[in-house]
Amino acid sequence: LSDAPISYVKQTNIHWRITDPFPNGGNVAAIFPPETERELGTSFTHNGNTYGTGTALGGGIYLRHVWGTIVPAYYASPQPNSTAYAYTYVYSPTSQTVGAQVEFHNYGRSEADLAPPQGKWDYKGSRIWVNDSELLPPTWSNTHTTKSNETALGNENFPARPLLQVQLNEGWNKVLIKLPVTSFTSQQVRLVKWMFTCVFTTPDGKRAADGLIYSPRKNMNAALEVLLSEIENAQNALRNSTQGEEPGEYGATQVATLQAAIAQAQSIAGQTAIDEATAQQAATALRTATSVFVSGVNMPKVSSENETFWYRITAPLRFPDRAIAYQGNGNAVKADVYAENQDKFLWKVVAATDGTFRLINKASNVALDIATAQNSGVKATTAATSASSAWTFQPVENGYFAITAGNVQLNQTNAGHQYQIFNWGGGNNFTDQGCLWKLSIAKVESENPLTLLQELLRQYQVLRRTAPIGIHPGMYPTDAVSLFDSQVNDIRTFAQQAEIDAEDINRKRTELQNIIAQFKASLQMPQPSTEQKNYWYHLISARENRAVTAPATTGNLQGEPVTDGNDRQLWKLTTLDNKFALVNKSSGCYIATSSSTLTAANGTPTAGWVFTPIAGGQYFTITSGTHQFNQGNAGTAFRINNWGNGTNTTDEGCRYIIRLASTEDTSGIHTATADKDSTTLYHLSGHSAKVARNKGIYLNNKGKKILVK
Repeated sequence: LSDAPISYVKQTNIHWRITDPFPNGGNVAAIFPPETERELGTSFTHNGNTYGTGTALGGGIYLRHVWGTIVPAYYASPQPNSTAYAYTYVYSPTSQTVGAQVEFHNYGRSEADLAPPQGKWDYKGSRIWVNDSELLPPTWSNTHTTKSNETALGNENFPARPLLQVQLNEGWNKVLIKLPVTSFTSQQVRLVKWMFTCVFTTPDGKRAADGLIYSPRKNMNAALEVLLSEIENAQNALRNSTQGEEPGEYGATQVATLQAAIAQAQSIAGQTAIDEATAQQAATALRTATSVFVSGVNMPKVSSENETFWYRITAPLRFPDRAIAYQGNGNAVKADVYAENQDKFLWKVVAATDGTFRLINKASNVALDIATAQNSGVKATTAATSASSAWTFQPVENGYFAITAGNVQLNQTNAGHQYQIFNWGGGNNFTDQGCLWKLSIAKVESENPLTLLQELLRQYQVLRRTAPIGIHPGMYPTDAVSLFDSQVNDIRTFAQQAEIDAEDINRKRTELQNIIAQFKASLQMPQPSTEQKNYWYHLISARENRAVTAPATTGNLQGEPVTDGNDRQLWKLTTLDNKFALVNKSSGCYIATSSSTLTAANGTPTAGWVFTPIAGGQYFTITSGTHQFNQGNAGTAFRINNWGNGTNTTDEGCRYIIRLASTEDTSGIHTATADKDSTTLYHLSGHSAKVARNKGIYLNNKGKKILVK
């Protein structure tokens, strides 16, 4: 075969960067930043969003296989109406003419597919440029427009046509490939192949062109290029992971192990002279470490006769406050607003006989049924409780799971479908927010004291992760948290011992329960003013971070940008029947509780407000019975309305940060806790201090004494 034109050449040296897919809205001609930027980097900005890149290796790359996610390809969850770009730089030791093996659809020999339109590479709109000059397709020998199995292939596939001849410059040559797609079905071809092939050979195509280096980084050391790609892949795996003990997360030991492997690889890559064998060995070791890390994601724990793990199942990117809830045997389940200690929200994972898992509800002991038609509600049935085949949990980035059974997939619908859980997604949708699920342990039942201790450690970790640290209301004090962390770390070390006495475990459980209770109790609340001291607060809405602002005298309250020194934005709390009146610093008016639009009123308040922390952050609701603070949007001039019925914790207008702006002693000496640069200060002699940086007593421009600590 020495004279035969065998068109296969080495491809393990061909490195690419491939962008995240840009949404093209069905327009394959849409132009995105890689087409307009002269030098191609590792990320691109379009319409305010950042699109990253990843690395790929080989002369032929599938972005999406024709069988979807059944056969893994570059994108884990490819979506229609997308445009991707692949690019690399090719170093040539001399100016030379090379052959180019290029194609964007490999035609099956037994298909009746139509050849591409003249002047186009395919029906998807694929294009390729070398040094910013476009390579045009050949003239297609087949021009028929009716599909037929009796029409032989012409020159549709590159082995059956003369190679394109391409001129490479001496030095680095830019190769950019555009890869749009609209639908994954087509009238012209039976199987839509989102892919590309690009390899440079000798002009006759018999062997690879001499001396070429393919490197998106313009790296002359080919072996180092492989190692750098593996380092990037490992870093991406860490970046797309969440550390913790919940399903979908990675344990601290796993994270530390991969971080150490990355550091070792970076140390080798940073050597001034690195030989190919060393680089390859390091790349292989890091590739293995990354694979072990990714496969070690925490999966939902399977319940047994002795241990039961009850999960709350949510689609938090769609409705963070709702969880799948049982609605009765034979009825479709839906997501209700989650409430603690309600069995309808609790589901356990039980192994089926075929390696899949049943999801069984605590309230009813019935399971989610996989026998569900497309675009209809998934039911909980008695029959599913003993079914031999059930659900699988497919890990997705950032701690999420797709929950599937073949082409059946759980999807969280919206209010238009009464928040029902539908079968939608085809079993391979990993991007729709309704298909991304979190499983969080809500309750553990076990006879094993160590399991119960480990559950308390997990609870502390979850609490600690979401706890804001600082000096303001809604935060936890730094010193207290450091002490709690130290105590819990001692208990965690204890729990890792090989042999532990049951009585010792139970003592540690009691100790940890007390620590968790003390941690929760350390949450800082707004302080009411006293006869000796006033505490002045900003009440800042999560909607556009505007502060509750009083009018000059009485009238409607509004949200306005936070301004230092604006007394109309400062409020103190005074005790009123175990609640708090809110009194403005500028006018002395209080916030009335009786109107649909909250107002500042004169006189004596008759009802007070309650500040209730919202779990998982530093926000509060401000309520008085069914009355509730809610800041409107620009359409209502950011008025502060009575809206939310006293129970709304999710609307941005109902979520408030309480910030201590200053304190004031009744002695007349004022303690500044806000920015010391916000007002002009004066020495007691009357001379301007401009900026007070030294401790002492100063005067402000209103004649008040200021104590700078």
